[in-house]
Amino acid sequence: MKTTILAGLLACGLAVGVPHVARANFIDGHSLYLWCSTPATDPMYARYDASCRTFILGVHDGLDLAGYVVTLARDEAAASETNATGDREVGIRFLCVTDEADVSRLRALVVAFFEEYPEERDKPASASILAALYPEYPCR
Repeated sequence: MKTTILAGLLACGLAVGVPHVARANFIDGHSLYLWCSTPATDPMYARYDASCRTFILGVHDGLDLAGYVVTLARDEAAASETNATGDREVGIRFLCVTDEADVSRLRALVVAFFEEYPEERDKPASASILAALYPEYPCR
């Protein structure tokens, strides 16, 4: 099962063909900052804008999935508990983004993070997204 999931994720990643890959297996903060901070007047804006938004949302969704998988692996009973409305609890959450937030807001937070901490651009972009969004959307 794990092999099938990993193979599927790998195939999806290869099919997307994201531009400007820093290393074989990571998009770094330099690439993400370029994608997210390119002005709308730049000829590459449409491509970079799509890459920025897609990557941020993908990392967000991946963090949700990781929390769910960790919860299941840690304690299957915890994943099946219900809350007051009868919905299943996901368990571990890395980010708690509000319903009012949209990808433009998330993008602005990521760009501001890279501008305040330019040294973070050397790190994998996925880790930087978590670091950029967590102060605004922590889970309590």
